Amino acid sequence: MLNIPAFEKLFTERFDGRYHEAARQTGIDVSQIHRIINQKQGAGIIVVERLIEWCNKNGVDYRTLISIPEPLATGNVEETA
Repeated sequence: MLNIPAFEKLFTERFDGRYHEAARQTGIDVSQIHRIINQKQGAGIIVVERLIEWCNKNGVDYRTLISIPEPLATGNVEETA
C-alpha cells in the first residue's frame, strides 16, 4: 500500500513538484502520478515496482513510501516436496 503523504513529500522534495520530471525519472505515467497526488488514489503493482526500482537506484528507503503486508495465511499453505 502506498503511503500517499510520504509520496507527496518525495514528489515535492525530489522532483520539485514537477509531474513530467517525476514520470521521466521513475517510469510512472504522468496521469498516474496526478491521480495519486490530486485524487489521493492508491497505486497498482506496476507503480509500486517502478517506485521501488527508483528508490533502490537513488538511495531512498522504499519502506517509507510503501508498506507490504505480511502474508495473511502462512499456516494454511501446503508445502510441496
